[in-house]
Amino acid sequence: MKSLVAFVAVLATGDIAAPAFAQNLPVVGAPSYSASIGYTDANIGSLNFGMATFRARADFAKMFGVEGEAGVGIVDQNPMVGNLTFQTHINDEYAAYGVVRYPVLANLSVFARGGYGHTDVKASSPALNSVTAGFDSWNYGAGAEYFVDKNGVRIDYTRMDFQDRGLRDADTVSVSYVRKF
Repeated sequence: MKSLVAFVAVLATGDIAAPAFAQNLPVVGAPSYSASIGYTDANIGSLNFGMATFRARADFAKMFGVEGEAGVGIVDQNPMVGNLTFQTHINDEYAAYGVVRYPVLANLSVFARGGYGHTDVKASSPALNSVTAGFDSWNYGAGAEYFVDKNGVRIDYTRMDFQDRGLRDADTVSVSYVRKF
């Protein structure tokens, strides 16, 4: 009998506490979408590359979302190795992220993101054939967005920890135009 009374008490407490707990959770409604285009400065070791970066994001609640990213190299480097000069180029870069966002003001939010990506790098020299190699990375970073109506500006930092140690880890800084849909 004591077990039955305890069980009923737990159920009754759950009926009272569950609605109060649910009020603290972010409301999940229809997702909101945004896209951005920008410039990314990528420092890999002593080399400094530039990329055009495209992103698409879906937010499923005020604080949680997912993001896809693709980049194309637009600024190359020409390092010397011994007596040879190599033209080094980022062919492409793409990644997928989970995003956690916190609205600081009505138009300003900060965010953290983490995910997995892939980068293709090409090196060529007049004396040698060109070589293209792909590198996978765990990526994580933080940033901020400021909006005026549906248009915004985004600034973020991302660290790319390459799994293949043939390439040094990269630090990237991006500035982008963002459009909400």
